Amino acid sequence: MDSNEVNKLLAGLLGTVFVVFSVGIVSD
Repeated sequence: MDSNEVNKLLAGLLGTVFVVFSVGIVSD
């Protein structure tokens, strides 16, 4: 596994979690 790929994967995961978290707060 290339460390660059891991960084992209983590960035995508964090981005998804952040979006879901934000939407959850806004729709409350």
